[in-house]
Amino acid sequence: MKILHISDLHLGVKLSSFSPDAIKKIRLSVESGMKRIRESLASGEYDGLILAGDIFESRDVSAYNLRFIESCIEGVLNSGGFAIYATGNHDYWVQDSDFTSFVENERFILFTNDRVEKREFLYGGKKVAVYGIGYRTIQPSRVVGSDFPERGDEDIAIGVLHGEVSDGITPPNTPYYNAGSSILQNKFYDYFALGHIHKHKDFGKGIVYPGCTFPQGYDELGEKFALDVEISDKGPLSIQERVFTKHRVFDISLELSPENRGDLAFKLKTEVENILDSIDTDPIFRLRVSLDKPVVPNGKADMEMMEYIFGISEAGVHRLDFVVKPKDRSESCIPEELKYALSQAVEGFKVAYSDGSLKMRSAFDSPVSLVEILEKYDLENAILDRLEGQNVD
Repeated sequence: MKILHISDLHLGVKLSSFSPDAIKKIRLSVESGMKRIRESLASGEYDGLILAGDIFESRDVSAYNLRFIESCIEGVLNSGGFAIYATGNHDYWVQDSDFTSFVENERFILFTNDRVEKREFLYGGKKVAVYGIGYRTIQPSRVVGSDFPERGDEDIAIGVLHGEVSDGITPPNTPYYNAGSSILQNKFYDYFALGHIHKHKDFGKGIVYPGCTFPQGYDELGEKFALDVEISDKGPLSIQERVFTKHRVFDISLELSPENRGDLAFKLKTEVENILDSIDTDPIFRLRVSLDKPVVPNGKADMEMMEYIFGISEAGVHRLDFVVKPKDRSESCIPEELKYALSQAVEGFKVAYSDGSLKMRSAFDSPVSLVEILEKYDLENAILDRLEGQNVD
């Protein structure tokens, strides 16, 4: 039995932390990936599909996204397979949810109730039992590991849980469904399909988070994928990664100091080139430049330093986080000319405190360089006047 395990698609998410250029890349990647998922399911490649929650970003679902998931379910059903969908904390089930049009049948199992339930069906001459729980509210805040019963006399036992699972016996303390992995392992299911955590994790004995299928945040780093799961009574469980995304998110951090400002552009270029040489997906970069102490303005050198930071048109960086950690945590440590240029040139520019550090964030409409900003807004003379007024070289 071969199953495609997917969770946390978050279809309809707004992608507010990305620039318009990056959003376009992500949208095209997700659409292309979803079409390949649908084609794989309709082709008969899989016996079953498991959707382990947060398939939609909210209860308000666009007709396009709703139809897409319906067509994926129909594809596997029409090819003779089965589908399992357990709702999550984002796509929780209430009367006015847009996806309440889904109707459970003999081979489409839908877990929407806030208690563990068991469904049984025959597939390929084998008795299959599925144990799962859904969401009726955003934050149920319950320990549910012990609610799952031990497997019975079925040939194949599958569990589905959207929630937070910890190593060992003690469950995590979160506002969602919680369980300790040791408790779940003692149920002796053939496979336990998890959702909610966006990073892949395998607890052993078939208890697995696939992670999110498509990266849609700057914290969703590394390769993202669904899981191909093969359950057989003739051999051990097989779990393989299945990549559907065409984009990948990278985070680049650089330390800036008066001594290394001349090396910054080379370091950025080298790191980006190393990444590009190692992947075959479309990259989206975030650059974080951090200072442990204020950088004293230094006339022309400061102009070059800013140009290095913003010399990103070739690198393809879509977001900059400029992080400063001064002793007095004062906004004054950020070079005024940099702050001024950003505030004039970048829509959505903001300065805010976060985790004890001062951050300036900007999402670019498209990769841009400081030179282009200066030319467009005629800021170069104003900035040089500011520097000259500080009596620096």
